[in-house]
Amino acid sequence: NKFDIVISNNRDASFCSRISFFFLNKKNTKNIYIARGFYFHDNQNYISWILTYFLEIFLLLRTDLILSQTKEDLKKINFFSNLFKIPVKWIGNGVDKKKYNYNFKHINNNKIIFSTTCRFTKGKGIEDLIKVFSQLNRHKNLFLKIIGGPVSQADIKFFNKIKNSTDFKNIEHKIEITGITEFVNEHLNKSDFYIHPSYREGLPKSLVEAMCKGLIPIASEIRGSRELIIHNVNGFLFKPKKINQIKNLILRVINLDDYNLKKISLEANKSIVLYDEKLYLKRQLEGIISCLN
Repeated sequence: NKFDIVISNNRDASFCSRISFFFLNKKNTKNIYIARGFYFHDNQNYISWILTYFLEIFLLLRTDLILSQTKEDLKKINFFSNLFKIPVKWIGNGVDKKKYNYNFKHINNNKIIFSTTCRFTKGKGIEDLIKVFSQLNRHKNLFLKIIGGPVSQADIKFFNKIKNSTDFKNIEHKIEITGITEFVNEHLNKSDFYIHPSYREGLPKSLVEAMCKGLIPIASEIRGSRELIIHNVNGFLFKPKKINQIKNLILRVINLDDYNLKKISLEANKSIVLYDEKLYLKRQLEGIISCLN
C-alpha cells in the first residue's frame, strides 16, 4: 500500500503480486503486469492449458493494466478483459537496431553456420537440433553454433546429458557452444542462418535480433515466432519437435539462390520495424502513464 504502482514482468512475480492484491487496499495502488508470455502456452496438454488460461482470467480481477509482448495473448483474453474493463496494450519487444545492424552476406558453401541463441536448458529444442545435425552429418559444410550455455544446476545436468548423447558425439567437431556471452551480435555476424526450435516463448528477443541482422530465420511455429514470421516470406516455420520438418527446411535454405536469399533476408529485416528498442520503451512508458491518469 506504500506504492502508487507495482509492476511485475515475469510469471512468478506476476502471480505473487496479483495474489497479494486480493489482500491490499486496491484504491491506493495500481497493479501493472508486463506479460512476456501468459501462463498458458504451446507446450502444454489440453487440461494444463485450460487451467492456466482460467488462472490468468482469475488474476485479471486484481490487475489494472496488462502490457503484453504478443498480440496473440491479448486476443485470447479479449472477451474477459472487456468484460472486467481491464485495459490491455500491446508492447511487442525491442532491439538496438544500431547494434544489430543489417548485415546480408553471400553464403560460403564450404562452411554454412546455423546459429541459435538460448539458455542451454530444457524446452529450447536443443536436443532436436543436435539430432537433426547428426542426421545431416554427411553434409560436411553444415555447422551449428549455440550462443549461450547452462545457468542453473538443472541446466548443467541437461547440458551433460546432451553432451554424452550419441548424436552429440557424432557431430561434436561441428558444434560450437559459446557459453553465456555478451557478444551475441559478433556471433551473429559470423552466422549464415538463424534457427529457433523452442517449444514455448513469449516474443523471443533473440529471434528479433537475428531478423534485424537479416539472418533468414527457421523457427518453430509457436506463440511469438508465428507473430514475427510469415512462412515463405520472411522466414520459415515448422511444427515444434518435428525433426524431419527442421531437416527439410535446412536443406531448402542452403539451396536458395542469391536472389531469393537476399529477398527473404530483406523481408526479415523490414518486418521488425515496430520492434525498435526506443519504440518498445515508449510503448511501455505510455502504458504506465495511462494507468496513473
